[in-house]
Amino acid sequence: MHSEDPISGDSLIGSERGRHGVFYAAVITSRINNPVVLSEVSTGAGPDGLPEKAVAIARSEIERNPGLGSFKSIGCMGMPQCAGWYRVDGGILYVGVVDDSAFESRRAVAFLESISSTFKVKFQGQGGSSNTREFDSELRRQMEYWGDSRNSVSKSDARLDAKLAGLKHSAIESIASQMERQDKIEIVAEQSEVMSSHDKPC
Repeated sequence: MHSEDPISGDSLIGSERGRHGVFYAAVITSRINNPVVLSEVSTGAGPDGLPEKAVAIARSEIERNPGLGSFKSIGCMGMPQCAGWYRVDGGILYVGVVDDSAFESRRAVAFLESISSTFKVKFQGQGGSSNTREFDSELRRQMEYWGDSRNSVSKSDARLDAKLAGLKHSAIESIASQMERQDKIEIVAEQSEVMSSHDKPC
């Protein structure tokens, strides 16, 4: 089985289970100062208890940063055989538990920036009505791409910009369509009121 570049969708080599640099990743928010997992994926590799470790990272950060209200570009928590890298952006904590011996800090920063940018474009402004578990498949693709050290960190920048531009365009079109429908509803309502007022006896 081959991994795909999460930016271009191209097939990549090196997604075998034992070669994953990212063991586990999650998108976590804070509700009443408690961690709530919005999306998560585990490769099955790495030590046991990674979901619990990720929640522990989130809980620790929430204690220092209530509501995850303050931006943090990068943080790291050491663990046996791995490291937990995380980013806080817009009230969301993005975390990746990685193979500490094979995953450099620059790659961790790029990975977290990539998933946070993609998640925000897909789900910001949708409130609690969106099913954020739909992000699991995208998160898995990102893990497979960034977990393969042969995939360049710098080469992905232009492709990421292009993909985000496309996603933003789709989001804007969707919002515009919703606004257009709302305008039509308001026009119909106004016309109904005018007709109703004309029907009333003088």
